[in-house]
Amino acid sequence: MSLHLVLGAAGSGKTTALMQEIISHAMAHPEMSHLLLVPEQFCLSAQRQLTELHPRHTLLNIEALSFDRLAARCFREQSAAQRGILTDTAKRMLLSLALRDCRKELNIYDKQALRPGFVQRLSSLFAEWDMNDLSPERLGEIAGEESLSPLLRLKLTDLVRIFRAFKARLGSDMTAEEVLPRFARMLPHSRVGRADRLYLDGFTGLTSVQYRI
Repeated sequence: MSLHLVLGAAGSGKTTALMQEIISHAMAHPEMSHLLLVPEQFCLSAQRQLTELHPRHTLLNIEALSFDRLAARCFREQSAAQRGILTDTAKRMLLSLALRDCRKELNIYDKQALRPGFVQRLSSLFAEWDMNDLSPERLGEIAGEESLSPLLRLKLTDLVRIFRAFKARLGSDMTAEEVLPRFARMLPHSRVGRADRLYLDGFTGLTSVQYRI
């Protein structure tokens, strides 16, 4: 397996050069599959640009997809149960209910739970945990480590308690941040993304789950 990097300053034509290389190789090797992985917001524009650059204006053995679209394809392939994905508003509402469920058990954040903005901060924190596939069980193990200061241990224990209550309220639904961790767990049993040649473009960074995928 080899890795080829296309380097250059912004606006120097890296994306166009990459797409021309994809098209050239795809036309020379029609029996091979070519997958271009891009951020979700660039998915449609990448497909359009590839189609415009292709001499035949067809993408028979080329696909431009995002991580989320690969995940959706994997779920369909594996006949995974369709679960609702919460909007940000619905997520904050469930977080408020979860706080109410466990507030009497909190040691540090019992009073902060009533302050404006606390739910939004929790939402951002839990999104980070979900994107990095950190489960309440794993976080509970971390909270019990003796190397932590007593105050940090109490804070983390409170946050894990709220996180568990939120997951209980979530039920069979999932947040948008849980999509890729779920996809990563299913990927070893899937044919999704098994292209002969894989290209990446447009990313400024990847999360730990994206790296694992």
